[in-house]
Amino acid sequence: MAFDFSHDVFTDDDFLGVDAEFTPFGMPMRTVRVAFTKDVESLSLGGQITPTDYDAQAGCAFSLISDAAKGDTLKIRGTVYVIAKTPQVDETGWATIPLAERVE
Repeated sequence: MAFDFSHDVFTDDDFLGVDAEFTPFGMPMRTVRVAFTKDVESLSLGGQITPTDYDAQAGCAFSLISDAAKGDTLKIRGTVYVIAKTPQVDETGWATIPLAERVE
């Protein structure tokens, strides 16, 4: 069960925070604030195992992306990423989203 926890510090500009254009399948795009890293081997944004076979990770409050599913997209800094697998949620309500850069 999740407890009341503010994730704002992790998505702040002074940490790893960026705006992402989240597009769930069949739904309109919306902007969400996420913590983002492309170097997943050196920094985990949550979860039990750092996913080294993905291009990047994003993390945010699960309430912002509760409808996210494998194959949905996040556009971050001009690059489109596909959600590589269902986001993992911890006990604080933080969701870790493994991403693969979309090949066009």
